[in-house]
Amino acid sequence: MIQIKNILVATDFSAPSQAALLYGRNFAHQHSATLHLLHVVDDIASRVMPMTGAMPNVGEMQMELDEAARKDLEALLSEDDRRELNARAVLLTSSTPAQSIVSYARDAAIDLIIIGTHG
Repeated sequence: MIQIKNILVATDFSAPSQAALLYGRNFAHQHSATLHLLHVVDDIASRVMPMTGAMPNVGEMQMELDEAARKDLEALLSEDDRRELNARAVLLTSSTPAQSIVSYARDAAIDLIIIGTHG
């Protein structure tokens, strides 16, 4: 029998991601598993092209994006999630979200990844 100890739900804060979180939360309860809720913030520095003239403060912009995402991510987990499922919110910054999700899953010994889909 397969033991599921760690469940990862990747979210982009969309309606399908909310459905995935509900499913992941229920699945974690059924298997007494730890719930990992992950969001990958776009690494805007990897997308900025140097131009002549005034350059935006990319570091400050990234910090603002990260902070807003962290706040939204933390709000998705209830105190019950944290207490009963040992739920943790994980925020990563990357220009390759899929690779970041897989790397985190490998490093955190994730047994199941749940991701919402559009259609």
